[in-house]
Amino acid sequence: QAKVFNLHCSACHSYGYSLDNEGLMLDSITDLAALIDKASAQMPEVKLVAAGDAANSYLVHKMRGENIKPGKEIMPPASWPALCEPKIKAVENWINQGAP
Repeated sequence: QAKVFNLHCSACHSYGYSLDNEGLMLDSITDLAALIDKASAQMPEVKLVAAGDAANSYLVHKMRGENIKPGKEIMPPASWPALCEPKIKAVENWINQGAP
């Protein structure tokens, strides 16, 4: 999962990026750990990472473009290359294993 985030997400979701990324940082293992059981800024009733439950994790919803807040876009945005299924599955597996 860290390889997925480092390659595809941290260009915008990092401390060095100045545009609004809603405070979602994906630079380090500490940043990833902070996502667990944290409410999504876009949909506070949904956890960013529901440890053990990828299907109910907003991070996965954003990657798949499913069940996201109206008017918000899939991540990565359409102007970037889409994530392939094996990379999304790697993140889902990480979450389903408790996001260790």
